[in-house]
Amino acid sequence: MPYMLEPQVAGELGGATFLDRSEHPPLVTDLHYVLDFARTDDLIESFPVFLVTERLADRLAHGGLSGFSFGPATVSLRPDPPEQAPGPLARYLRLLPEPGAAEPDVWINEELMLCVSDRMMAVVSEFQLRLCDVTSLDG
Repeated sequence: MPYMLEPQVAGELGGATFLDRSEHPPLVTDLHYVLDFARTDDLIESFPVFLVTERLADRLAHGGLSGFSFGPATVSLRPDPPEQAPGPLARYLRLLPEPGAAEPDVWINEELMLCVSDRMMAVVSEFQLRLCDVTSLDG
């Protein structure tokens, strides 16, 4: 059964982010994410990107799942909140169109929402998703 995920927006794209706006959603080649606060879920977003912690990235990479790769992300903490390190968020979850792949385990739907297969949901649900809305896509 597929699921739609609406991760926490824990910050915004920073000035060092490079977006190719000739595509929709825009293609991100360099990602700088500025967190509003240090403690976040293991999956967060800010259009058009999704970020995962190193530990979730490692688990997804070894889970036999399809439809994504990982890219580096520079993560910093907005200077106004507490003086804590930004935490382990460090991987940009890149969604890949896979020609010939019947059903990827992760995709963006028509409303530009993150959707995952039941296999990927089983992995993701092992991690902290306190502020992520999860909706079943089966009736």
